Amino acid sequence: MLSRSVRPQNGHSAAVEADLVAAARPEVEAVAQEIRITQAVMAKAEQKAATDKPGDARADAEAARAKLLELGEVPELPRMLMRDVTLEALAKRMAEQSGRIGSLASEGGLFKVAAGLYGAGGKANTDLLFEAYTGSPYTIDRAGRPALHMPHTFLALGLIVQPGVVAGLERANPEFRDSGLLGRFLYARPAPGGADTFDSPPVPEPVADAYAARIGALVEQVWRSETVQDLELSADARALFAEFYNAFGARRKPGGDLHEIADWAGKLRGQLIRVAACLTLYEDPTARTISGPGMANALGLAPYFIAHAKATFDLMSRDSEGTLRPLRDLLAWLRTRPDPAAVFTAREAWQALKGRSWAQDMDAMADTLTALEDYGWIALVPLVEVPGKRGRKPSPRYEPHPWIAVPPQSSTAARPLRAA
Repeated sequence: MLSRSVRPQNGHSAAVEADLVAAARPEVEAVAQEIRITQAVMAKAEQKAATDKPGDARADAEAARAKLLELGEVPELPRMLMRDVTLEALAKRMAEQSGRIGSLASEGGLFKVAAGLYGAGGKANTDLLFEAYTGSPYTIDRAGRPALHMPHTFLALGLIVQPGVVAGLERANPEFRDSGLLGRFLYARPAPGGADTFDSPPVPEPVADAYAARIGALVEQVWRSETVQDLELSADARALFAEFYNAFGARRKPGGDLHEIADWAGKLRGQLIRVAACLTLYEDPTARTISGPGMANALGLAPYFIAHAKATFDLMSRDSEGTLRPLRDLLAWLRTRPDPAAVFTAREAWQALKGRSWAQDMDAMADTLTALEDYGWIALVPLVEVPGKRGRKPSPRYEPHPWIAVPPQSSTAARPLRAA
């Protein structure tokens, strides 16, 4: 895409990284040169120390060795983002960048790599992902060379993939769910956009400029810092989170609405703290306290994350659209009718959709209609009994929700099919 609407995601980060590289290049090249010179001095001293007249060569070689230890390895230029990469290469790049890096990709290669695409014996390799999730130390052992040790790790992952990439992912890789890998992501599975046009509305200049300025401030105040900074919860933020935390637990237990994704839900509370921290730092990169309003904003995102996690886990456990596919097919048919707001019968729906893989008989259609009614998209029209009338009962009639004919314009409007 060439529209301005994507520049805040890619253009600004690339520009910031280019500025970092330009600023760091003179020092990096100077250190690299000093290392090369010292290596040459040490090699020359070692050669002389092995002759019949070593003189001070041994002391010179030892001094050069000590200096090389002080200089360390050849420094790398700053790098903030990566794309498709093996986990081994990812760990090496993280070590070069003080244990932190981001990976943004539009493909699902990470899952193939984690499943052992390049590993020995095709075994899953997720250790780095787990350690970086919690910021734990991580050591890279290298044959014939000193190990690389990261006292702290941070890995930001952002994947924008088609639904087919994750369809059946859990079924094909049960270790992803068992190990907790899938429970460590926040999911978004938005509905397809209504418009399909060439032009997209541009991001207003003030918005883009403000975003660029804030990203630059974050890099200056946070990324450049050589130490890990802690953020604390204010008294108000702590009280809000404690109330949410305690009420949330029951939803994960048997009978709760989140029991089927209890593993993911168990990590959501900690994720919301991270979201609150990100929002806080975006507003003020120098902040060290999460305020009550900041926590409230993060907790307000919980229903969104929950709805989309349910839809995504449903998809990952099956081969295609999961249990929501019949409902989406039915909604699509209702919207394509000449009058989407008109009352319809179960038999009409059956005649329109029979032959689909899920619509094997009228009982399956009845179950789908009941499920769609539970989501609030249709309502059963009460049958008026006529005394003394014989014959077969008429097919159940349903009234569509007004949003089927006229979708809401607000991007924040609730979507019942997602919220269940």
